[in-house]
Amino acid sequence: MSFGVTTTGFVVKTFQDIQSGIFAYWRGKISRYLKLDEKTGLGNVGNGAADQIAQVWEAIQGAYYAFDILNADDDSIVALCELTGTIRRGAKNGFWSSTCNLDASKTYAPGDLVANVAGQASNRWQNRDPITTTAAGNYAVTFISQTAGAAAVGVAGSLVIAQPIDGWNSVTTAVNATAGEDIETIEELLIRREQELQGAGSATLAAVRAKVSKVPGVISVRAVENKKDVPDIVNGVPPKAYRLVIWDGVSPAALNDDVAAAILSAGPAGIQSVGSSSGNAVDDVGDTQTIPFDRAAQVPIYVTCTVKGGASADIKAAIIKAGGSLTSGNSVIAEKIRAAITNAPGVTDLTAFAIGTSAGPVSAVNIPIPITSIGLFDKDRIVVTFV
Repeated sequence: MSFGVTTTGFVVKTFQDIQSGIFAYWRGKISRYLKLDEKTGLGNVGNGAADQIAQVWEAIQGAYYAFDILNADDDSIVALCELTGTIRRGAKNGFWSSTCNLDASKTYAPGDLVANVAGQASNRWQNRDPITTTAAGNYAVTFISQTAGAAAVGVAGSLVIAQPIDGWNSVTTAVNATAGEDIETIEELLIRREQELQGAGSATLAAVRAKVSKVPGVISVRAVENKKDVPDIVNGVPPKAYRLVIWDGVSPAALNDDVAAAILSAGPAGIQSVGSSSGNAVDDVGDTQTIPFDRAAQVPIYVTCTVKGGASADIKAAIIKAGGSLTSGNSVIAEKIRAAITNAPGVTDLTAFAIGTSAGPVSAVNIPIPITSIGLFDKDRIVVTFV
């Protein structure tokens, strides 16, 4: 058998291949009756040598495939992606919009206000931005999780003060936290690399979208341009302009100025972006420009269903998975949600189903979502009845 570089790729010598070669050599040089196993000294020497040599072969194989994106190991894939400008995303913190009741004339640095999810002492959150109060009263405060990762989650109303501090009286959360994320998987990294390579260069809509997608906190980006001399009424884009719609969570996680800087760095010269949000960015001659863009408006999706069999938690999870694309402008397809319910574990029949944008939906038709909005599913807006 051939080892090393062959016409079909690289064939590595395994521990067994190396061990049998060493033992055969010794028996040929010393004695064909030589006993070589884990109970003999020479046998253990051979096993140790075979193990070390096998590791060398594995390292050589890794080096051979290091520049082959389809066969490289994980570390090499990360390095290859970096060569083309796609950096693996690390774990992300969660963000949570809250209202804090604070006394007058107080100043808090980032991290001074520390809270945790009730009953979860290790699920801790702290204020992201500096706070200065004038009069006593309620102030909008964005909390960021102290630990990055998918475990940074919380439901509305569950955040409580963890470390009392002078002047901080209460904290309330009317919405669920935007959950953190674990480090990007290799599969996700490879998909994003392909998307960014397709948008390589600048002055194209794909390039702008790829650049903005790298901004910390941005989950997804949708873009549409109007090359015509007449307005695009459907998407609300004037002539010779483009619209970028970002989704950065229920509690906005991306900084406006970071988004603006990304748009300015990749956007086409002389072509305007439009949107209801904006950030400031400094151009290459030192002038500050105000760059508009959009944040996806949140459209709550409500679902009711009556089923036979299954468990409520499993059905809700199936619905959320089927509808949770987290991309603006994607219409909610009723039949896709219906199919998710009927295919949920244990469900034997679906006798009633409705979906809509307000509590107590009565119809089961598709919900159109404009490019400037995003449909959001939540377990608290799903009602499952069993018969």
